Amino acid sequence: MDFKNGWYGKVTGQPRDHSDCPRCDLFEQRLRVLRRERELLGHEIHDGLIQQLVAAKMFLESATAALENADPRENRPLLDSALRAINDAVEEARNILTSDHWAQLEDGLSQAIQQEMQKRLPPSGIQVVFLCSSQKPVPKTIAQTVLRIAQECLSNIARHSRATRVEVELLFHDDGLELTVCDNGAGIPELADSSLTEGNSAAGHTSFGIAGMRARAAAFGGTFDVSRSTLGGVRGHLVLPLQDPLDPL
Repeated sequence: MDFKNGWYGKVTGQPRDHSDCPRCDLFEQRLRVLRRERELLGHEIHDGLIQQLVAAKMFLESATAALENADPRENRPLLDSALRAINDAVEEARNILTSDHWAQLEDGLSQAIQQEMQKRLPPSGIQVVFLCSSQKPVPKTIAQTVLRIAQECLSNIARHSRATRVEVELLFHDDGLELTVCDNGAGIPELADSSLTEGNSAAGHTSFGIAGMRARAAAFGGTFDVSRSTLGGVRGHLVLPLQDPLDPL
């Protein structure tokens, strides 16, 4: 392999021509996805975990300053608020730590997606439908990609769509699979590349966004597209091969 014309060209200073090295191009796409995920993880820690800990610190400082109060019971609301903030921070940390864990896929991709639906969608007020064709063996890298994109779609629905019905379909073909996530929510004014929620300033910090999901799919030889759902909301459609392009044939 001529590394001077591949991703190694960045180090050597030579032109980065990947036309004769599709595997190099895929490898570089995955590096970009990993860099983006590191940024997103930083946002999740800053906007969620750290903010909850800061709130707990403020409540505890207020309670400490009021220790000389004649009636200690007046500190109880501050201590209760601090405890709730700490509990929320612990739960947030657990969610961050388990979001990429291989253990999620031990019972199969279909089961993992259904677990995410239960975890990320409201327990009441929303009708959830899951359909799956006969499953086939899926490489862990492909399965994790499907799961991460499913997580992002479901999180966006829960946060922003105000949907009352969600349909998720996982289809297996001879050499690939499809994941479709539809809702009957508010939809989006226009299909922006950066976020599933046009006009939401927080979306760029807390969600992978359409561009990120497309990049992740492309890094594994697939595609991800967003369109209007027949239910009236948003339809996310993922297509991936069952063979990781970087795995030995």
